[in-house]
Amino acid sequence: MAANDISLVAGMRDNLLELTKTAKLTNRTQERLASGKRVNSSLDDPSNFFAAMELKNYADDLSLVHDNINNTIQTVKAASNGISAVSTLIAGMKSLVDAARITSDPAAKAKFARSYDQLYSQINSVVSDSSYNGGNLISDNDPRLLSWSSQNLPVSLNPTGTSEYVVEGKFLGAGYAFYEDGVPATGWVPNDLGTKLAPVDADATEFPVPGNAPTPLDFVFIIDSTGSMGGYINMVEANAKSFVSNMVAQGVDGRYSFVKYGDVSSGDAAVIAAPSFFTDPDAFAAAITASADSPSGGGDFPESGLEAILGAVSGLAFRAEATKRMVLLTDATVHTFADGFSAETIAGTAAAVSAAGIQLDIATVAGGVTQLTPLASATGGTVYDINDASFYTDNFGVTPDPATPTHNLTVVSADYDTDAFSIRFDPPGATKSMTAEKSGLGLYHSWVYQNFATEEGLAAATQALDAADRILRTESANFGSGSTILVTRDTLASEIANIVRTGSDNLTAADMNEEAANMLMLQTRQSLSTTSLSIASQSSQIVLKLF
Repeated sequence: MAANDISLVAGMRDNLLELTKTAKLTNRTQERLASGKRVNSSLDDPSNFFAAMELKNYADDLSLVHDNINNTIQTVKAASNGISAVSTLIAGMKSLVDAARITSDPAAKAKFARSYDQLYSQINSVVSDSSYNGGNLISDNDPRLLSWSSQNLPVSLNPTGTSEYVVEGKFLGAGYAFYEDGVPATGWVPNDLGTKLAPVDADATEFPVPGNAPTPLDFVFIIDSTGSMGGYINMVEANAKSFVSNMVAQGVDGRYSFVKYGDVSSGDAAVIAAPSFFTDPDAFAAAITASADSPSGGGDFPESGLEAILGAVSGLAFRAEATKRMVLLTDATVHTFADGFSAETIAGTAAAVSAAGIQLDIATVAGGVTQLTPLASATGGTVYDINDASFYTDNFGVTPDPATPTHNLTVVSADYDTDAFSIRFDPPGATKSMTAEKSGLGLYHSWVYQNFATEEGLAAATQALDAADRILRTESANFGSGSTILVTRDTLASEIANIVRTGSDNLTAADMNEEAANMLMLQTRQSLSTTSLSIASQSSQIVLKLF
């Protein structure tokens, strides 16, 4: 049955329509109370809805401006903190220069210079660490320190980008490079502590190279002194003396000894000359000469070499850090336990020598090679021909590891006003005319200030540090001014964004008091309409009473 097939009296139809209108108004009021907005969609008020949306988008753009400005402010703060830290380092460096000026002790001056360089090395580390979110206003973009440049930081001050402020960076590290006169394209740069100076395009070579301490050498000659060595003994002793003198002349940190042995089978003592270390070549030569009796004894081919070797191992105090070497010089073989004239064996002797960390080389004749090769090989040594002259001229198989001198950079002359220098590189003793290019704080390492050894160098260092202090104060003021501008614009952007959001809300916001009153009124109307509908239906109910 269709809805319009039922006829309602006029009063009931009017009340039903009022109830429908009241329900719609109630739903709308409930939505406004729930959302707090009078305009929830473009259907409610197209003009205000789209105007409010545009204002909200503008407020969001202002919020992005605020975020960008705030990030820039933090970057400026990081740079300002870095400047404060560098200023502290500069103050410490000034104190060291002042301390070097009042002392006359060269060692103290050198110590102050080293401490100065340690503080110097921290300057670039501090400025490198003074960054925020990848931005750094006081560091250097070129790690080679030849093209000093710092990062500028532009920031938009409004959503359209028509207003922009650029925070200008300033390299506040300590960098310099030297250029050879006549070779302007070749820049020489220092390492962090200023102990080395190298061309910027050098791969791994840095000049000068610092000196190295030598590896100590403990060397022992084990010399067969039996009669058959008569044709060799003088040559062996002469070459031993020459070897020691050669090692000392090359700067090797060496100690040298010798042991002479005989043949117990013929009644000789196994060890004729007990071992003792010498460091002076003359003392060594005198000792070996004093022991130079005519070779004698040796009734058979083997001799008592194993006892001499073991006597040296146990009788000498070898240095733990030293390279330990022995050379056995003989024209025969050695007695072993097998022939009854020795309590020792080849294997046992080799084990004792190896356990002491000693390399044993052997120079012998053809008849001794077969027996003695396992002894040498087990200790990492080699068997040589005792008649081979190159064995002696090649330092008995020893490659010297002498001390290398510490290389120095010396300022021969300096014009600190024009940054022109004459610099000597020792060794090789070459002097170069060079011009320096400074950047950042305009500071050198202490060696450029002549290691504080001269009044000229101290005065130049003091002047440079004072200038660096003025640069830091100027840049601190500049960053402070920039920070003031950014904070002002940041505050303005935040306030305008708040104003715009308030305006947007005003276009769409509901009056909650009014809506609450509306809800109360609608509830009352709904109740009255329901009562009226009930009254209107009573006329139809009277008919039922007729039956």
